[in-house]
Amino acid sequence: LSLSLSRRHTNRNTVNSKMLRLSKAAASVRNFMFGGSCIAGMYEPMSFPAAQKTLQAALDAGVRAFDTAPWYGAGLSEQLFGKALHGRNDLHVATKVGWLVRPVAECSKDDPDVAWENAAEFLRDGQEQAPYVPTRDYSPAGVRATFELSRQFLGGQLRINTERLHDADTDEKMALARKLGTVEELVRLREEGHIDCVSLGCNSAEFLSKWIECMPEGTFNNIMAANVINLIDHDVDLLRLCNTHNIRVHAAAVFATGLLVGGSKYRYGKVPPEVQQRVVQWQRLAERHGVPLPAVAVQFPLRFACVEFVALGCHTPEQVQANRQHFTTVVPMQLWADAYQQKLLKVPVHE
Repeated sequence: LSLSLSRRHTNRNTVNSKMLRLSKAAASVRNFMFGGSCIAGMYEPMSFPAAQKTLQAALDAGVRAFDTAPWYGAGLSEQLFGKALHGRNDLHVATKVGWLVRPVAECSKDDPDVAWENAAEFLRDGQEQAPYVPTRDYSPAGVRATFELSRQFLGGQLRINTERLHDADTDEKMALARKLGTVEELVRLREEGHIDCVSLGCNSAEFLSKWIECMPEGTFNNIMAANVINLIDHDVDLLRLCNTHNIRVHAAAVFATGLLVGGSKYRYGKVPPEVQQRVVQWQRLAERHGVPLPAVAVQFPLRFACVEFVALGCHTPEQVQANRQHFTTVVPMQLWADAYQQKLLKVPVHE
């Protein structure tokens, strides 16, 4: 493998501010990436037929990008994708490594790498216990095994376009993954033609940036950035870094853990008063311009040229249609100008 682990000379804090390029294209359904956690029963059990109807509704709505992971229901999301997307060759399918799904019977309750909490997070309709459980595995052999199992769960014929390293977002996890060569094994999969894109996926702009900076140029084709590019939090340094190194961004959790669509939590906890005030300001601004706040939230990341997809989870066909509408609603350019003037945005995103 030709890639080395030498750190790039570009420092995240010195990236040229002019490299934050804006998109000239209007948002559309082509930017809609279907997020696969909800259909795997995240926080709410979901029947197999209901999940299939939701996925079919996404296809019917023109969605052509789908993101999943072994973590989502310990392989259930991938299996559902495999059934619903079977025979399609016009899709962009992304999944992840870092968690290898194993049969529950083969796992020890004392093994710290076994994510027993996964069963509590992803609820299966009509089942007391999931048949599989994710186990952390950053080894090259684990990457290969996870890729092969994902391909099996996805039905064997559905191509995996993007493979992401999932949630390596602490110093300890990053050090272990670097020591074992997790990303280098993903690069080998790409070089061998098994996948098209090497990626990262996590909730930390800091660690996404660290990974980009520590690996050789051309390592990452794209990243999935969750909870870091939305109307409340937007890390412009990360966006500049991706612009500089030609890395596409897939934005997730653009509703700020539901806060921008009527939720009561911020980053899964209590909402600070200053954050609540910003939500109120955004609500008033959207109302003044006659557009739904969710549409503003969906289209904000797409104002940046490096953002390729916005990933949204959907429980029902009705949610698919509602989310599709958020991509096609016309958001006036003046709204973005007003938002910058009111200091709701760190950088101008209007033309």
